[in-house]
Amino acid sequence: MSSIIFTGLIFFMGGAVQGLTGFGAGLVVIPLLCLIIDVKEVVPLCNLNLVVINIFLAYTLRGCLDKRKILPLICGAVPGIMIGTIFFDAINPELVRASLGTLLILNSLYNLLVRPRPLKLPSWAGYFAGLCAGTIASLLSAGGPPLIVYTTLTNWTKNEIRSTLIGVFLFNSSFTALAHAANGISSLLTLQYCTVTIPMILLGTFIGARFTDRINRRLYLKIIHFFLIIMGTIMVAG
Repeated sequence: MSSIIFTGLIFFMGGAVQGLTGFGAGLVVIPLLCLIIDVKEVVPLCNLNLVVINIFLAYTLRGCLDKRKILPLICGAVPGIMIGTIFFDAINPELVRASLGTLLILNSLYNLLVRPRPLKLPSWAGYFAGLCAGTIASLLSAGGPPLIVYTTLTNWTKNEIRSTLIGVFLFNSSFTALAHAANGISSLLTLQYCTVTIPMILLGTFIGARFTDRINRRLYLKIIHFFLIIMGTIMVAG
């Protein structure tokens, strides 16, 4: 019984982070949940919950969803996944993870301390960001950082950044959920946990999103870079 309560609280915190920033639920949920549940249950459970909250956030931000922003990232990710798969055995994943984590920390510190102006990026930049994300996702299962860095470099509004990230993550999590179901990775126990976790993660997402609605773009970006520093530190530490 206590494990179910803790599981619900963990997903509540993960939902609050995702609602606040548009990403990061997995960063909170997976490390904590692995302490009380087998990792084979954690991954499909987390992904199913991500599908639900990304659908919820996509609906709430439906007016800001722009396929011209989202599709280049998705289209770029497909060949990136193939590239990462081809070179999977030839690349040291620990070195890639540590290098990416270091870049995230340095980039976020620069943005927090210097506060550079938004860039007017060329049209191919979205495809390149998607390519990097797909490659890193296939190597490390951590394709989010290139997408987050790309969106925060633009002059997009707070909700345009959130909706673009959510649109891409919804595609990724839905595709992964189908793959898990087809391969029998999601079990009956996974669905039983969902009866507790989905209401809690939705509640956390709702609260986090409401908070984000009340802050300006500058503070929103500061929060994103704070979480990126945490993510980078975790990646460097392995």
